[in-house]
Amino acid sequence: MAPPESEILESLANNIGLMRLARRRIWAQLEEMNEVNFILKTLMDDVERIPREQWERLGLWEDVAAMVVPASHMQNWSAASLIAEALEGPHGVDPEA
Repeated sequence: MAPPESEILESLANNIGLMRLARRRIWAQLEEMNEVNFILKTLMDDVERIPREQWERLGLWEDVAAMVVPASHMQNWSAASLIAEALEGPHGVDPEA
């Protein structure tokens, strides 16, 4: 049987590795979020260039209206805003979930 000290060190090493992996994943997700946010802003500009009457004629105005609000909100998302949101709420709870 391994002494508890060895188990503690092994667990510590494993968790250091897991934290490094989690950090790399977060950075990759932040990069992806920034890329998607750029696309979202471009699409919102496209939506705004089309007159409401045209959307209504196509029977799409309700769909557009339902998407504009969350898309507008999401355009303000950044790493800092998400961290601030996480610190304000219950630990580990995504307010969007």
